[in-house]
Amino acid sequence: MIRRILFGHKSRDKLSEKEASRIRDAAYAAACTGRLELPDVRGAEHIHVADIQREVAQYSYQTELLSALGAAELCIGSSAGETLVNVTDALAIAGDRAILSHDHPQSIGTALRDIGQELKDSGLRVMTWPPGWMEFEFVRGLASFLKVRIAAARRFVAGPAPPDPAHPGLHVTVNSRTHGVKILCSPAFFFNQHAAFGSTLSSPVSCHLHPGIYYFGATGPALGGTRWETTEEPIPPNTTIHLVNL
Repeated sequence: MIRRILFGHKSRDKLSEKEASRIRDAAYAAACTGRLELPDVRGAEHIHVADIQREVAQYSYQTELLSALGAAELCIGSSAGETLVNVTDALAIAGDRAILSHDHPQSIGTALRDIGQELKDSGLRVMTWPPGWMEFEFVRGLASFLKVRIAAARRFVAGPAPPDPAHPGLHVTVNSRTHGVKILCSPAFFFNQHAAFGSTLSSPVSCHLHPGIYYFGATGPALGGTRWETTEEPIPPNTTIHLVNL
């Protein structure tokens, strides 16, 4: 369904089965190596990759550390399936504490339990899996994310005017039902509960965002804390987001 909406209306944007397979292979290799090598697909050479490389590197670090400690991975349930939670910042803090306490596994375990509770409090469905079990979902999500970004790059290159280099990405506006809250935005393939969107309070809030598939949420006293929508938003075609439950 997503592919039909995103790529079906313009033949030059549509990915062939061979191209889709190459993107999946690149996503799998990234999960294994901790670094994304761009697939040999038209338009891939024009995409912004710094944000993706950061997420892939953090995924690799997180998976290796949790596997070494025998600690569980956290994931959330969404409209599209399960998504691994990015806990690298919390792991770094827990690691610093462990150096002082000489008890690394316990510090990591406590940090993961605290994060899991925070996610549940924000209205998300939280699950835990053994390290490495979420690789398939990470690869699926990353491949879908790359498809959207590459299709957008094809349109920019073929269109009459490329995006303004001073403001990379697309101009995206988020509307929430609650005013005076901070908008959050996370890549859908590796969920980051603290990823902020824009520099003002709602509503609306506008910011430039590189193409991909994202989750949106909001945080503030008016909501009683942090809340997330669990619908994946492909950008483009969506550039105006309505947080119907927030």
